[in-house]
Amino acid sequence: MKSFFFCLFLWSCSFNAPAQHYDQYCNSLLPFCIDIPGNFTRRGETETGSGQYFTAKDGSKLLVYGAHNALNQTLKQRFEAEQAGLTNDSAVINTTQTPTIDKAEMQENSYTILYHNQSLSALIYRKLENNLWKSLELHYPTAKAKEYEEKAKRMIGSFR
Repeated sequence: MKSFFFCLFLWSCSFNAPAQHYDQYCNSLLPFCIDIPGNFTRRGETETGSGQYFTAKDGSKLLVYGAHNALNQTLKQRFEAEQAGLTNDSAVINTTQTPTIDKAEMQENSYTILYHNQSLSALIYRKLENNLWKSLELHYPTAKAKEYEEKAKRMIGSFR
């Protein structure tokens, strides 16, 4: 009888939240793979073949790519330069509102920057491994922040 109720419980849990489907993207030029949420569609490789562009029907955009650390930057140098670029670079700044950095943290061999500008949010993740930058740049509607932050966790966790 206990097993019946346990099965019933598991069955009812399956209706609470639909499982998100993920596809794996592996780059053919550089050694990395990452899980991509199923709501994204491939839109083509980067010019160098080092990554892939993706879009979603809700207007979200995703770019994953790898790059050799040709400038031999340390993680801290790139982290600080990227933060400064978000608030000082005229190519990034929207003329009506400067991006607001919500979170910027460095881990052992990676960093994450989360920022927003009006109704759009963005997450930048960079990992330095074997002198190779593995990068994820995700732009999504701020109204869907909770959903996309969960997807970002899965993508970051799968980056290898």
